[in-house]
Amino acid sequence: MFKKGVSGNVNGRPKGSISEKTKVWNEIGEWFINDGMESYKKNLQKMLLSNDTALALEAMKRFEALIEFFKPKLSRSEIKAEVETITNIDLSKYPTENLKDALRISDKGTDSSGTV
Repeated sequence: MFKKGVSGNVNGRPKGSISEKTKVWNEIGEWFINDGMESYKKNLQKMLLSNDTALALEAMKRFEALIEFFKPKLSRSEIKAEVETITNIDLSKYPTENLKDALRISDKGTDSSGTV
């Protein structure tokens, strides 16, 4: 195997050129869309309508596998968010001296208006 930049083509493949693998896949796709689709549909319908449950299940698996090429599965996403909660506390039942001490201790937790 060649090392990067040491092969016979130091500039690499030209922009926009298509690899052989992609060309083959494109040809298969064209054939399937133009000629193979009808045959595929007929076979699937025959399998689905048969009295054989295993054959019908196989038809659904094949259909599912094929459909993922056209409509890929959506990936799961995790959303994380910080939620600010505001809690109302009735301070009327606490002695004033205790509240002043508590405010002095949590002075770092106050905003510019002085509220905790």
